[in-house]
Amino acid sequence: MKDIDTLIMVRYLVGTAYLPGRLARIGYRFFYGFVPTSEYMFFLDAPPEKVLKRFENRDEQEIFETFDELVKIRKKALMLVKNWHIIDSSGSVEHTFSQIENMLDKLDRN
Repeated sequence: MKDIDTLIMVRYLVGTAYLPGRLARIGYRFFYGFVPTSEYMFFLDAPPEKVLKRFENRDEQEIFETFDELVKIRKKALMLVKNWHIIDSSGSVEHTFSQIENMLDKLDRN
């Protein structure tokens, strides 16, 4: 891993939020112990209403893609990522990207 400048992992740690209650925390801690982590960890957050609206453009729907399930999973995910940089992704892609860039600049100055 020494020769890697950037590693982007999607959902590996926070995917544990789909596990039932306490298992989510246990799973998160387990995976956190051996996947690469850094101070550059971001969670892109959006309210369930916004996420459901985005799903409308897709042909298929997953089991967890209901309002109630998204509320439960988001609550667990936000509990798991309390030490991450949480980015509000409810706006445009450009606005979300701008927030990430701003946070990266801030982290790089430290």
